[in-house]
Amino acid sequence: MTEWLSLQSDVFAEAFAWLRSMPEAPAYGITELRGRPFYVNVMSYDTKPVERCRWESHRHTIDIQYIFGGGEAIDFQHPGVLTPNNDYDADGDVEFWQPTTSPVATVLLTPGTYVVFWAGEPHRPQGISGAHTSVHKAVMKIDARLLD
Repeated sequence: MTEWLSLQSDVFAEAFAWLRSMPEAPAYGITELRGRPFYVNVMSYDTKPVERCRWESHRHTIDIQYIFGGGEAIDFQHPGVLTPNNDYDADGDVEFWQPTTSPVATVLLTPGTYVVFWAGEPHRPQGISGAHTSVHKAVMKIDARLLD
């Protein structure tokens, strides 16, 4: 229930308003919406076989990943299943995890779709989706403490 209430926050309203009003071809790079605690990074890259992708999570950051073009497979795993690499980067708020043989959920993203990863949720982006070998996307980074 907490997650649903959090989606009602002004931060999420601002995030989705930005996505609805963005230009058809937004500029690559970082656009600060509220400075470092809330920004969007527009990027593109070639996707790769899932075994070459890294598991990551963020202790304080929520990701909204929106696809403009191409496609991407992003795996998701429940917190507590993966083993950390013990390499947390506080400046970037990113932690990497060891590969797993446990079953995972996969989200296939195509243009116009998005996924939200809450702080602490391990995910493995950059996977080949099957139909696409590259992706053009926006990743919104929201400091979860803005929701408190």
